[in-house]
Amino acid sequence: MRYGMRAFSPEDLETAGRLGLDFVELNLKEPAWVHRHLALINRLRSRLKLLILAHGPEEGNPKDAYGLKQAYLPKVKSSMELAQRVGAKLMTVHLWFDRRYIDQETLKAKVGILRELNDYGRAKRMAVCLENLSEEVEDLVLPFFEVAEIGLTLDIGHGQLMRRQNTSFGFISRMSQRIKHVHVHDNRGGRSPRDDIHLPLGRGVVPIEDIITGLVVGGYDETITLEVPGEDLADSLARLQEMVAKGQSLRSAAGLTAREA
Repeated sequence: MRYGMRAFSPEDLETAGRLGLDFVELNLKEPAWVHRHLALINRLRSRLKLLILAHGPEEGNPKDAYGLKQAYLPKVKSSMELAQRVGAKLMTVHLWFDRRYIDQETLKAKVGILRELNDYGRAKRMAVCLENLSEEVEDLVLPFFEVAEIGLTLDIGHGQLMRRQNTSFGFISRMSQRIKHVHVHDNRGGRSPRDDIHLPLGRGVVPIEDIITGLVVGGYDETITLEVPGEDLADSLARLQEMVAKGQSLRSAAGLTAREA
């Protein structure tokens, strides 16, 4: 397993190095800082031997298909170009597919945008992953069927929001092969995006240990980004590593190897 953190400044790359992390996930919601420090970021990633992932811009109005095509799509493409300049291998993108709130025509338009992003990422030799927000498995059947190469960034904290049960369990049981990256943080549940408060592990109600164990027993062995406050990174990292070790022990006891569960 490879562990990382979100990066909002060059100092965050230094922090990742001190913590012995494997990668950083660059915040490109506001990409100006990456443009400004491009040469420094490349020096740091080389010196610290950090893998670089990227976190794309926000979607904007999720119900405005025309606006998404005209504004969001070129913004993500521009972010991919920037991410390529720092050697990023994966870009997480945002398109809300929750059928409770998005009409069918807009959903179809979003599939087209996702397909175009995937094609653009392939040209840049960069994997593109869709991050779950409040969706359940059934909401993502259409985009994953229509865009076969798209991966899933499973956000465990998001899975707790606007749902009775954390949706991560459904994604793990029914879409495990699509999970290419993971975000982990805690919260207290809630009925709106405002409740996405990114607490340290163990400070909220998200059943993180059960989810991580299920992921690892199911064969996941790729990248996990800790999306917690900087002062809590070390403690949350230790907790996460313990959870992963437990899952690996269970998988080993069952005689399974990665992706064989």
